[in-house]
Amino acid sequence: MTARVLVAVMGPYPRPVSEGSSRTNLDTVREARDASIAAGVAVDVAIIPDMVRPEEKVGPFTNRARGFAQMRAVAAKAVLDNGYSHLFCVDNDVLLKPDTITRLVGRQVALVMPRPLFPQFPPASVMDFAPQPANGTKGLWELRWSEVSVLLFSRGALEILEGRVYPDGAVKEDQLFAYWQAHGIKAVMDLDAEVDIIELPSGEAISKELPWAVHNRNPLLLGPGGQPVQCRGPVTERVRTGQTVVWTCEGCRCFAFWEAPKFRDLTGQAKSA
Repeated sequence: MTARVLVAVMGPYPRPVSEGSSRTNLDTVREARDASIAAGVAVDVAIIPDMVRPEEKVGPFTNRARGFAQMRAVAAKAVLDNGYSHLFCVDNDVLLKPDTITRLVGRQVALVMPRPLFPQFPPASVMDFAPQPANGTKGLWELRWSEVSVLLFSRGALEILEGRVYPDGAVKEDQLFAYWQAHGIKAVMDLDAEVDIIELPSGEAISKELPWAVHNRNPLLLGPGGQPVQCRGPVTERVRTGQTVVWTCEGCRCFAFWEAPKFRDLTGQAKSA
């Protein structure tokens, strides 16, 4: 059976691939579509309108869960109603490679995603999914959780889920993965397929404000001769008091202290400590 993929771009507005560039995320979608068609994979592209209500865009990011779930449900229904073999959900801050679609379809699994890279803040590339593979690992990697900017569902997986890609009320990635696993759907990452993501998730955006060198100069991390031992993290905020932020690192189980006059809150706005 020839694969027939519906690419569902979440959110209608194009995003430039970099500041000042005329190329957008939609250009990378078109290029991936054209490369797929040339390789014999039928691809249609649909722009799913923003279904997050204005009042849901105010306050915590989790307020948007209902709208996100509805957008993906609309896309899943289109797949099931129109005979597509796969649903490829992609957020509008993702830059696809020309072979992204064909590579993931070729894996022939229920649910697969590419490896996310964050050019703005490379440490986020190893902070945004778990468990972490050893350096040099290739192929498919079974996930416990991950960011979900790009997802390829087989039709069989959508039928099992009855078109409910996201469960009602799910606001965290681990809840999504638990939901899929409860339905017998194993989520895997293709470590050989990489995509760039323009916008940092809120948690990683905060971590970016921690100078990574400060963490790697932590006395608990210094090796022979006082040289830094590079730790891949992830580093997350634990305590904030006065002008001190205490970070804990899951990678090396240490704590990093950062004293600074300013840091950023969850909204990304600078404020005094």
